[in-house]
Amino acid sequence: MIRIKVPCGAGYQEAEFPDNVKMELIDPPKKEVLTSIDFLIRNTLDPPIGTPRLEEMVNRRTKSPLW
Repeated sequence: MIRIKVPCGAGYQEAEFPDNVKMELIDPPKKEVLTSIDFLIRNTLDPPIGTPRLEEMVNRRTKSPLW
């Protein structure tokens, strides 16, 4: 039997295969992340779907858009 362990979240998933199964390891090339974390956060929060922008929900009188 061939036993493999694959990373999954914080742990691993394990599987066993018979010896007669041909297997090949495929490791895709890693892509460099070209987008900054700041851009990703701003792009995700602005504009939200179906709601006003956060800047429109908060003004000088309100300290939080959630009551």
